[in-house]
Formats: sequence, C-alpha cells, structure tokens
Amino acid sequence: MLQENVTCSVSLKGEDTETNFDGVFTLKVKLTHRDMLRQDEIYRNCLGTSPGNAGTLAANIAEAISYLGVRVSKAPSWWTDSNGGMDLQDSNVLSSVYLKAYEAIENEYKRHRKTAEEAAPALKVAASAIDAAPPV
Repeated sequence: MLQENVTCSVSLKGEDTETNFDGVFTLKVKLTHRDMLRQDEIYRNCLGTSPGNAGTLAANIAEAISYLGVRVSKAPSWWTDSNGGMDLQDSNVLSSVYLKAYEAIENEYKRHRKTAEEAAPALKVAASAIDAAPPV
C-alpha cells in the first residue's frame, strides 16, 4: 500500500548566505483534488498576472514553491520561518529541498509499483483458480 507520508532530510549550506540548513521534512505522497488546485493557485500567484510570460528562472522557482507548498506537512523552523522557502536567499537550498522531496515521493511510488508487480503472478494464479472452480 502506498504510504501517506514520506520523509527526506537535508544538510545544506547556502551558497549566498553561507548559512547551514539542516532538518527533516515530512511530505504528503498523495494529493487530493483540492491540493492539486492549491498547487496550481500557488504557482500562478508566484508568477503574477501573466504566468505565461514568466522567465524560466521564475517558472522554476514557482514550480518548486508550489510543489513544496502542498507536499510539506512538517518542516524545520528555518523553512517555516522563510514562508515555505519564499523568503530564502539561497537558490541552492530551495532547489535541493525540491529535488530531495521529489525524489522521496517518487521512490515511494516506485516501491509501491514494485510491490504490485511482485504480487501480480500470485494474483493471476488466484484468479485462474477462481475461474476454474465449479459454479456454486
């Protein structure tokens, strides 16, 4: 079964501020429709009235902020104090947290798919046995 939450930890040094950023993030794996709409809303709010005209850097920042905005359920104080990364000065910290969170969630989906693939042969045997059973 797919886990509701996964964690990832970071231990980073800001390239601009030279501040150390350490901690553990708890991440929501599955999103509701409300979460998906909220992620899109955050993305569009980050980019302003003409999101289609945003530059690549702005779009990448908005993607990371919106993704983490709906996925992070627990975070270190430096993350919450920075308004979910919006007020960070170090781009490497935002991008690293985003990549680690994305990887942790993807790994959970991969684990879940592998479990399903491993169960498939036994399910086929069980289905064949049911099909072969005489009617009741």
